[in-house]
Amino acid sequence: MQNYSLIDDAALRPNLTNQASFGFNYFDEKFSDANTSYNPVALGLNTGVTSPDLSGAPNINIAPSAAGTGVTNLLGGNSGFDPTGPVTQSGRTDITWHLNDALSYVKGSHQLRFGGEVRRVYVDDFYQTNGRGTFYFDGSQGPWDLPPGPVATLTPCQQLANPAKLGTYPPGYGPNATNVDTNVLFLADFMAGCISSASIVEGDPKRDVYVNSFNLFAQDAWQISKRLNFNYGLRCDYAGPVHNGDKTLTTFDSSVPGGLAVAGSTISNLYQRYWKSFSPRLGFALFDPLFESSRHHQWWSRRCTRQSSRSQPGCDRHRQQFPNCSESTDFSHPSPGDSRCRSDQRVFRQPKLSSFVHGKL
Repeated sequence: MQNYSLIDDAALRPNLTNQASFGFNYFDEKFSDANTSYNPVALGLNTGVTSPDLSGAPNINIAPSAAGTGVTNLLGGNSGFDPTGPVTQSGRTDITWHLNDALSYVKGSHQLRFGGEVRRVYVDDFYQTNGRGTFYFDGSQGPWDLPPGPVATLTPCQQLANPAKLGTYPPGYGPNATNVDTNVLFLADFMAGCISSASIVEGDPKRDVYVNSFNLFAQDAWQISKRLNFNYGLRCDYAGPVHNGDKTLTTFDSSVPGGLAVAGSTISNLYQRYWKSFSPRLGFALFDPLFESSRHHQWWSRRCTRQSSRSQPGCDRHRQQFPNCSESTDFSHPSPGDSRCRSDQRVFRQPKLSSFVHGKL
């Protein structure tokens, strides 16, 4: 993964600033077997797969296809064999770029902000799961007379077997054996070439797709009074449908003959575009009036410091009200005993009460 960004901050006027940015993201993820040099067709297993993108062994499982299937349904147990070709060449590459711009303007008690974003996403998707075929040998195809009795319907392998030579019980075991190692049955089916189930995905699953989107917003933080701030705004978002120019994206549509609609051919897009995604915002913040006491203390501290060392009635009262406060004009390091000594509380004080409401239309 790689991420790059370029940001430009500009102070156009004392009350007008702008921030423009460009971002780029690259993501690449690939999966495959460690060795994809096998050619199953040349080795006698003709799966019909000839694409160089699908080179390698098919997925062969000397095991049940799922828990409780095959002979494990009767005998229990799990396979002791590792599969071949478990990971077909798959993965995806994502490339995203976007442009953002935000303009901030201060006008009296209003802090206005306007902006938006344009974004484009490209995805190269090539998940080819089961493109080389999957085969299961679950031990159920041999002519085994397993508990609770003989199989009623003969499988093709059972029909080909010669009971006089092969017998009706697992190799190495006696009739009606109950402690059979299921791995023996799995391997017997594999050696005989008796498949319990097989599947393969045909066609070309690889897709190149694009998504275009943008958003716009406008907001205002209105300082109505020293204690009350009102925030409101509106945001508009648009996310376009997934598309490409290859006409390889399909969806079900009962109004189209056959029910399979092709984007860019029988229909214009996979789904309808939506242009009415608006999100209003309303909020307020009510600040603690304690910052007035902070201002009062700051003014008195400076006044008392400028006075001579003789007692001043107003300063005495101030000392009584703030006994832990220093009379120094250095308010960056106030006495720790009284939090009201901080002169910066008007900036960093948490709101006493705040509420915001977001919505989508």
